[in-house]
Amino acid sequence: MSFPKKKSRKITVDNHKYLWIAKGKSGYNKWIDLSIMSAEINGQKLFAQFNYDTDNTTSYEFPNPITPFIVRQTIIYGLKNGYNPKEKGSDFNLGNLSNKLNLKISGQENTRRLVRKVENLSLAQFVYSPKENSDVVIRNSVEKILKDCNEYVLNEKWFLGFKIMIENLHKIKFKIDYEIQNLIKQIFKNENIDWKKDFNWVDEFEIITELYEKSSGVFKNQKRNN
Repeated sequence: MSFPKKKSRKITVDNHKYLWIAKGKSGYNKWIDLSIMSAEINGQKLFAQFNYDTDNTTSYEFPNPITPFIVRQTIIYGLKNGYNPKEKGSDFNLGNLSNKLNLKISGQENTRRLVRKVENLSLAQFVYSPKENSDVVIRNSVEKILKDCNEYVLNEKWFLGFKIMIENLHKIKFKIDYEIQNLIKQIFKNENIDWKKDFNWVDEFEIITELYEKSSGVFKNQKRNN
């Protein structure tokens, strides 16, 4: 079985390229299935399961815990336990790895993830929006803000860069999505900081619930009320 190229993503581990897909089954099961195979040879396939990072299994807003970081950790774990992507054989199922791998992502790595998500969302917004001067100003401001944050991360001052970044994004009224907002809150939580006390304006970001409505050609934005 080969992976559908449009639905799979690529990752390189130890100079070997892999394809991977993560998805939950119908019926909203309590876990996500991760499937991995070599992108270079039709060899052994690797499978693993991970719990959703929420206890509310009836929710339609499941935070998908599978990131490239976790995929990399899974491949490394599989290689140490007998998986060989270059050999043909029966599928290699590692079972549920939620409690077997150290999946805690550092604040520095989460900040990098946040930068990438903001960058991708910014690109998506300006693909369809009119090329007005105000849009150009915001786009250029976002690029500068993200560049400055990356400099802080490189200099081991990720938390300072993180705070400055979200403060500046808020100042220019950049529109975010719930995924970005939740990641911001998670970073504060991991650092044992009560964002509701000193950074309560995080809930003032305008939230994009649907990036682009093709029928009308405009953005659909909705403010979140807490």
